[in-house]
Amino acid sequence: MADNTLQEQLIARIKTLTDEQLKIVLRTVEEIGGNGSDELPTDYDPDEDPLIGGFISGPTDLSERYKQILRDEIDPRSGWTTKKDKLP
Repeated sequence: MADNTLQEQLIARIKTLTDEQLKIVLRTVEEIGGNGSDELPTDYDPDEDPLIGGFISGPTDLSERYKQILRDEIDPRSGWTTKKDKLP
């Protein structure tokens, strides 16, 4: 297989994949190749994205919830401060 081109190696490996695995490969290849748009597909689910799944554990909607996250961190009396009990 050392004489095969990278494309031939990839095709040989793809032929051994299940339909579910092929769906993931197709989605990934489409994302890598792009479609000329910066918009995410309407059916996009970050929890199902293999490119994100390995890097993030927990919620993936932080940018959508940033206001609430910051609001939760503000002390009503003193604002944003470092508390003595949180210092190392």
